[in-house]
Amino acid sequence: ALASMMFVGVDSVDERLRGMYMACSEDASAAGGLPVERMRDLLSALLATGQVPIEKRASEVKTPFYRPSEWAEVTADTLLQGLPSEDRVGDVISEEAFKRFLCSDPVCIWAECYRLADEEERRKARELKAERERNPPWWQVWKSKPAPSEPASASES
Repeated sequence: ALASMMFVGVDSVDERLRGMYMACSEDASAAGGLPVERMRDLLSALLATGQVPIEKRASEVKTPFYRPSEWAEVTADTLLQGLPSEDRVGDVISEEAFKRFLCSDPVCIWAECYRLADEEERRKARELKAERERNPPWWQVWKSKPAPSEPASASES
């Protein structure tokens, strides 16, 4: 119930994810992380309460091209298949892996993957702009740097 109410808070996404992790792993702290079974229960609650975007809660069923598309509801088990094996230590998930997985493309809790993708796109655009200012393309002659001129010496005056 706590996990399904975490979206109501005004804290940052990182703080809400940390609160969810702590709430789900408090009785399993001896295991050193969040058990996969608890993660499955959490994902079921997040799907049921609409905290996963609608386009991530359905998957297209493969049909012949001449038939209309069919869709199936995504389950927590289906989402857990997207958890990378290196993030799983036995049957336990660390806090960093938990946050990374919930903000990843398969789950995209609170539409966080879209925000992260937008930030990455803006960062790349800034880098490209800075690179073009430092090294303009050859055809942009008006942006090319003029050749350094010789300073006037005092003896010429």
